[in-house]
Amino acid sequence: SSGSVSISSADAGVSGVSGGMMLATGLASFGVSGLMDIATGSTSAGDSGYVGISTGTASGGTGGGISMSVGSGTNGAGGGISLVAGISSELGAFGGSVVIVAGKSSSSSGTGGALIMAAGDGSGSTGGSVAISSGAGVGSSSGDTALSTADSGNGGSSGQLDITTGMSLGGTAGGVNIAVGSSFYGLGGDISVSAGSTFDGSSAGGSLTLEAGHAIGGLENGQVNIGVKHAATVDIGRHTDDGKVIANGLVEAFSFKVGRHKHSGVKTKHLKITTAPIEVPLLYPSATFSFDVYVPGAASEDVVQISFSKSLGRLYTTGHMLDDHRVRVTVHNPGHNVAVVQLPTGVFTVTCTSYNADT
Repeated sequence: SSGSVSISSADAGVSGVSGGMMLATGLASFGVSGLMDIATGSTSAGDSGYVGISTGTASGGTGGGISMSVGSGTNGAGGGISLVAGISSELGAFGGSVVIVAGKSSSSSGTGGALIMAAGDGSGSTGGSVAISSGAGVGSSSGDTALSTADSGNGGSSGQLDITTGMSLGGTAGGVNIAVGSSFYGLGGDISVSAGSTFDGSSAGGSLTLEAGHAIGGLENGQVNIGVKHAATVDIGRHTDDGKVIANGLVEAFSFKVGRHKHSGVKTKHLKITTAPIEVPLLYPSATFSFDVYVPGAASEDVVQISFSKSLGRLYTTGHMLDDHRVRVTVHNPGHNVAVVQLPTGVFTVTCTSYNADT
């Protein structure tokens, strides 16, 4: 083996400070300053040497820091810092790992060190980007990417995970895009979003909230779109009767299924027509009053419902399809009613619906 070279300052005395050490290249007035290269030698049969950079342990003070920085430049792009693990050409072996870990706090009330990764600011233009990606698998699968917080100890809470874009003062705020790559031969990948469970009998499980953007002083709030392009099925709510699905506001459905199993049907039409104010004549017992309403799109097999804007008292209404597009509305004073009834002037609402048997 070749000989070792050791360069060090001497130890300090009982109360002194050990000497410093500085390795630097000289200044350059007009050209490029000198290169500094720290490397171990290559080997043809064994392992190459190890490079370790560390600060000493401090028994009664603060451990020393390590700072790696690139000097400023007035022309061109700023200099980069590259950390690259080693390549392995052995069959079945792994490439080298890059591990960056913040410091641990061993005291009972201390906080572990933070790990901060941030791209550079752009003073007059766009700030730098941050890209985190797994390695490509040229002949197999690409690597996984995991982003998570650690488990908490007894009595504490696990850390929160925030994915947010910054506020925009003059343009459009950045979006958040979560997508699964396409597959040429296998199944498409899934996306699963779930809130946390609890084993505490007096606590509730976590909630999942999807909220569109609020247009404060703007034209219109944002929309929440689920499965509008390719979804074969949009399944919402538990498959048991003890769960509820609450829909607020105006609910529009192109078609929907009512009932279960062989007794169910798919509602394919819902037409509603409101008449002009109608004055129903005086109705004696057993008397009726009928009139026809034109309902475009109504068919002879439709289900007809009639409602009145005022109280009917002891009277009742019926409706049936007279023919396509025309509904016969009848107001009845039943025979057991001994009173003569005069309804107030009001409007009638005619609703026509149709169902197809669920196959």
